[in-house]
Amino acid sequence: YKACKGILDSLKELGYRNNELRMNFISNYETIYVNSSIFAHEGRHVIDKNIGKFSAQKLEYRAKLSEIYFSAHPFLAMSSIFISNIGQNTPHGKANEQIVINLVKWMEKNKNEIKDFDDSGPTLPQLDLLTSKQLKTAIQSMEPFLSNSPG
Repeated sequence: YKACKGILDSLKELGYRNNELRMNFISNYETIYVNSSIFAHEGRHVIDKNIGKFSAQKLEYRAKLSEIYFSAHPFLAMSSIFISNIGQNTPHGKANEQIVINLVKWMEKNKNEIKDFDDSGPTLPQLDLLTSKQLKTAIQSMEPFLSNSPG
């Protein structure tokens, strides 16, 4: 919701209305989705397969980090993490689970920086309290090319 609202609001600020707004929203959404899920994700596979030997799960984990980090709207890219295979014993399912686990750890470590974070409630449902910048910072902390993370 947050990502879609951000796209919609930015188009409204540019003056789009009615059908023109709808068409530009669809076009922008599709471009953002293709850029992150195809170019960033699949491009990362190409890079990783040329620099080392990684398990299928590690390849998916690293590709999904790139998908989120390089997205114009990282919350939109998160929709590929919260899908029915999360936690399943597949490379995608395990990668999605690891990203969520690491994201929760990051949020708990940085809770004082998250506006309106509620210590008394569970952490993950408060994901929407993060700004896009905070989400990118969290992903960066997991990303071996952008941090000291072992990846």
